[in-house]
Amino acid sequence: MTPYKFAIAALSLACSTPAMSATIMRTVDFDLDQALLPSGLIYEVAGPAFSAMTPFDLAAGDTLSLTVDFLGSQQLKIDGPQSFWIHALTNDDPSTVDATGTLSLLDVAGATIATSDIINSVEAYGHFGQFYFSGNFAGLPNSLTIGGLRYEASLLSYDLGITTRSYTFPALWIAGDNISLAQSISPVPEPAIWLELIFGFALMGAIMRKKLAGSIIRATRSA
Repeated sequence: MTPYKFAIAALSLACSTPAMSATIMRTVDFDLDQALLPSGLIYEVAGPAFSAMTPFDLAAGDTLSLTVDFLGSQQLKIDGPQSFWIHALTNDDPSTVDATGTLSLLDVAGATIATSDIINSVEAYGHFGQFYFSGNFAGLPNSLTIGGLRYEASLLSYDLGITTRSYTFPALWIAGDNISLAQSISPVPEPAIWLELIFGFALMGAIMRKKLAGSIIRATRSA
């Protein structure tokens, strides 16, 4: 094979080889104290309630896992849940986005409480992330307490000839009949901790008794 034909064959092979898809994973903290609205709604777009998110590129065929973790041990109590929406925002050229994904509601330890049905939808223009209603979750209770959310989806395609975009900021929407901060419940001490507490109280009692006995002896001698 001549060098010219070899170069043509190599170029043809490169063009016919599909690009490798990527899985992008991001977790951002979210401070409920800075975002909770009295109207039973949370809607924060790149605001101070979010920790910084490392920007990422997302191309057609890529998968995104975006987790919003409530700061520390914060939990959100939702009565009459209505809708949920995590999305990432872009400053690049606008394009609709065809996506397939799920949304999971998490407890304070990060375990899954409920996961939505898989939905396919076309989202508009400046973001990537799908909108979920309570009806998209099978058996979702009318009252629940969550410690975070996770959106996992595949980006199927852009339009207008766009093949990839950069995403720089997170956004979060939660709506319900009533939304409030859940009271944190102190965990029950482990048996070892109980033993340490009992030993500590016993030691303090012994010291107090010793001091009291010494005081009585000194008072008797001085009488």
